[in-house]
Amino acid sequence: MLQSHLNAFLNPSSEYTPCPFWFWNDELSDAEILRQINDFHSKGVDGFVIHPRTGLPLGDGYLSDDFLARVRTAVAEAQRLGMLVLLYDEGMYPSGSAHGEVVKENSTYASRCLIMRECVAERPLYLGERESLVAQCLWGGKQYAFICCDSGGTIRGYGPNEDDGEPLAPPSADLLNPYAVACFIRHTHDRYYQAMPEFFGSTICGFFTDEPNIIGRCARPDCVPWTDDFLQDYLSGGGTVENLPLLFEDCPESEDARRIFRRAVNKRLNHVFYAQLSDWCHEHHIVLTGHPALSTDIALEEHFDWPGQDLVYRMVEPASDRVLPDSVLGISAVSYARQQGRKRILNECFGCCGKDGFQWSFTADEMKWYTDWLLVRGTNLLVPHAFYYSVREGRGNERPPAIGPNNLWWKHWASFSLYMKRLCWLLTEARDMTSCAVLCEEDEISPAAFDTLWQRQIPAHAVMTSAVQNGKAENGQLTVGQQTYTTLVIPSNMTIDQKTSAAIERIGHAGVTVVAEAEIAEGKADRSAAVRSLTPAPSLRALALELDGKKWLLLSNEGESCITPQLCTDAASVDVLDAWDGTLTELTPVEGILSLAIERRTSRLLCLNQTSVHQSSASTEAHQPDCRIALPSWELTLPDGRTDSVIPNSDGLLPDWTTLPDMAHFSGSVTYHTAFSMDALSGNALLDLGDVRNIAEVFINGKAVPARLWAPYTFRLSGLLCKGKNELTVIVTNTLANRLDGCKLPSGLIGPVQLWFDRTDP
Repeated sequence: MLQSHLNAFLNPSSEYTPCPFWFWNDELSDAEILRQINDFHSKGVDGFVIHPRTGLPLGDGYLSDDFLARVRTAVAEAQRLGMLVLLYDEGMYPSGSAHGEVVKENSTYASRCLIMRECVAERPLYLGERESLVAQCLWGGKQYAFICCDSGGTIRGYGPNEDDGEPLAPPSADLLNPYAVACFIRHTHDRYYQAMPEFFGSTICGFFTDEPNIIGRCARPDCVPWTDDFLQDYLSGGGTVENLPLLFEDCPESEDARRIFRRAVNKRLNHVFYAQLSDWCHEHHIVLTGHPALSTDIALEEHFDWPGQDLVYRMVEPASDRVLPDSVLGISAVSYARQQGRKRILNECFGCCGKDGFQWSFTADEMKWYTDWLLVRGTNLLVPHAFYYSVREGRGNERPPAIGPNNLWWKHWASFSLYMKRLCWLLTEARDMTSCAVLCEEDEISPAAFDTLWQRQIPAHAVMTSAVQNGKAENGQLTVGQQTYTTLVIPSNMTIDQKTSAAIERIGHAGVTVVAEAEIAEGKADRSAAVRSLTPAPSLRALALELDGKKWLLLSNEGESCITPQLCTDAASVDVLDAWDGTLTELTPVEGILSLAIERRTSRLLCLNQTSVHQSSASTEAHQPDCRIALPSWELTLPDGRTDSVIPNSDGLLPDWTTLPDMAHFSGSVTYHTAFSMDALSGNALLDLGDVRNIAEVFINGKAVPARLWAPYTFRLSGLLCKGKNELTVIVTNTLANRLDGCKLPSGLIGPVQLWFDRTDP
């Protein structure tokens, strides 16, 4: 590996930082803003998105002079520290309303919609205020009128009584009306720029727009998106007046009619909303980023300089084999970005991802799983949701959990920041070598096809039918923008029109491998695998990259147990990097096979060195430990200073601390201490704590061992033990769920705890 690459990987710049939502949700002060920014910076978090949220006082609220003065304080400090700032474009969300100011300026800019009303022949059609007739048609033997009217939609505001369904919720704006969107930009983007123009294009690098909702939240239930002059757009997109009833009624023909309608709406949204925002950002030397509403909205990524998506509400989750619509989350942004040469690919992540509805039960273990899930699919800019300015008086219960300074694992965040930076550096600077494309529509992507590919270590992008029709195919390659593919997968549930069918035939004749979804499991797409394993490894995900002529592999274990895939390679040697702890190991494949153990919640980065004759190397198989040592009883020090002694039961397990007096709903840390004697030292000492809920910090004879935030809770103690008496201290920290969610989740050091010497472990 080139030393320059190793140095850049181990010490990435602030450009690759995680950039969390920073919820401004309380009275703001310059002193507290400065303190929190420096706290972020001390943990390697070198960027943030300033996000007004519930609890921000209305008097000092969104876009007031006082608010903008506080923003200026934050941006100036970020500039001093070399940090990045993204501005959020709404007074909560979804974007487009300017916290109701758009409709306040002009009531005709309120969100519009289409409703269906039966006509009575004997009576004239009555139209109320702000209602206009769009069309009429017969359906089912009855006459219906289609009327454009206000949707009644709102956004979530940050002030009292401004949330969903509350009386003061700000009205949403008409995002299909170019004048309403221009008004939004004037109230939001222009206001920010006028307050701090010198920071734009440097410290302020972009605007974040968040899942715009055309009819707004809590809109009337009997409507679909519309605006006053939308009929021609709908008809030009293939819709008909006769099919308007299918937008409101369920029948076999509804799916196709709704698809045509949805695409006409998205086309208008792209042109009217996203394009205007993008033009403004470019004129002011910053980027447009954020994300559309749905995981499959690939066409709506067009105007994002940094395409993005949103992983919230446990749309996917660890230890699940379910294939859900959101299983392709991230693929829309990654695919479009790679094809169009967009350098950064964003994902807002972790919000409301607690298990079983207990949001504060979200663990560092799960955050690591989600982080790896996104990175190995190509995301290279993470926007954690969220760091809270304040959690007082219930503020922490608005879309929890807080995963920043107000969480129990905050002191370990520097490790997360560095890990994210290291891999985001590589994923930004390297070329994505993905060579498999899955055919998709502009708003529909097959999760089943992607899941089958991933289980065979075949990374893939989604490619729209329009791109396939216009793509260049020759010499066995399909070129879509800046990405080339050698395999095209056709999903089984996809309807192929004549134009797309002709394009697929042309591509096949050019030597591109065209594979039906059902043929993936037969190995017909395997030529596009990032790496080939001789043994099935369904939980192994792989991404192939190229940097300065060298091939890199990012491997991630998404399962719940250690895997040891047998990887085929023609590399003479392989540098194996652990992005978490920065260690590097050089391995030599044996007869073209590399055996590599990858623990749960672990990724490995492989740099493949030049090819040569296959060589032999030391075996990488796991060694069986021996010389086990039993540990005696433990002394617990509880947070109130009380101490207690616990003894392992016959299975070696220690009691869950929620069973102890007054500890049922405790969240925090408990210290475990024990001592043991050793007559001799032999081999490499290993400590396995077994089951821990949830973070373990280990000290041997007063010396710290790197903490473990997830299983396996195994620690190497070589060089820390001594003959005679040894002191072992373990500090265990659970989550905030027991305190804040009122639950009683198992907590503490549960075990069984094992200490042994492995004489053969390298």
